[in-house]
Amino acid sequence: MPEDIEIRTLKRIAAHVSEIWSCHPEPTHLLFQLDRDNEACALRAVRRVGSGYVRVERSFASQVAQDAWIFDDHLPWDELGVELEVLMADREGCAALAKESGGWWRLALCSQTPEAEIYQAYEAHTVIDGRDPGAEDAGRGYDLLQAYLTAVHEGRTPSVVLAEHVGHTVTLNRPNGVDRVELTDGDEPPSEGTAVDCIDCRTNLHDQWSQPGDALATGDAILNELDVIDAVTALLHHADGWHAAQTVLDRALHILIQEQQMALTLPDFYDKDADPRALDTISGAVAAYYSAAARFGLTGSLVAQQSLTRFRQETEAQRLASLRIMREGLTGQAP
Repeated sequence: MPEDIEIRTLKRIAAHVSEIWSCHPEPTHLLFQLDRDNEACALRAVRRVGSGYVRVERSFASQVAQDAWIFDDHLPWDELGVELEVLMADREGCAALAKESGGWWRLALCSQTPEAEIYQAYEAHTVIDGRDPGAEDAGRGYDLLQAYLTAVHEGRTPSVVLAEHVGHTVTLNRPNGVDRVELTDGDEPPSEGTAVDCIDCRTNLHDQWSQPGDALATGDAILNELDVIDAVTALLHHADGWHAAQTVLDRALHILIQEQQMALTLPDFYDKDADPRALDTISGAVAAYYSAAARFGLTGSLVAQQSLTRFRQETEAQRLASLRIMREGLTGQAP
């Protein structure tokens, strides 16, 4: 299968899976088997967490509602099957596809990083049913990423910027002189054209809101250093399954340095239709939080180190659970 056709097929499959399993965090892989007629069956959308897989669940009010979803003619079930058949008809050399034991196949849904399949050693049937400890953080990471992209394209709102400066002393340049005040909760944004300089941060607040194109603008207010660590950790959970955590953090440091050395523009990876799974999109958001951490005396490297430590701690339990399930399957008995 020519490479461009394969990429189009993978993109269609990923789009169909996202429409059928329309929830966050999104699936990172599709597991399936082949029946006697070589048609894909036993579809299982999963998300890779650490070194294990967790089934992507949808909430249903009843069994009737779940059956209605399974047999919904408006969902692209048939289209997904056709694309899988196209892929399986000439599957040699497809780096995004891995053959597993027990007749299972595993397909990575992010065609940009098929090499992720190389270091994933666990088998497709090693799927953990139950609560995913990283799922809530991954969902929050997706929301943070969307808020960041909105801030890049539309600018940050005055209320968000002011919230970050509550307790700071600012100067207001008015027609009758300069006022020096301490910002408090509930303060209204100054009138248009009024310069607002923060003495504590040595920045102009007007420069921080309503400025589209600022690639280092976070979406939500950052009130303390824990907000930064929490946000970056959540973004790492969102990226998990598509990109290694260290890769995201290293790329973010590169973006931070790059953007600090030139006038901030709107790079291609901040396009209106930015792929929320793309490395540069996720790392761009992490770089914005690196930048925000500077006001608390934290360097990007320190944020990366603390966030990576937390991320690994939160995925360790999942890794051990998947390891136990794999061993149980190999030995035929519980460990």
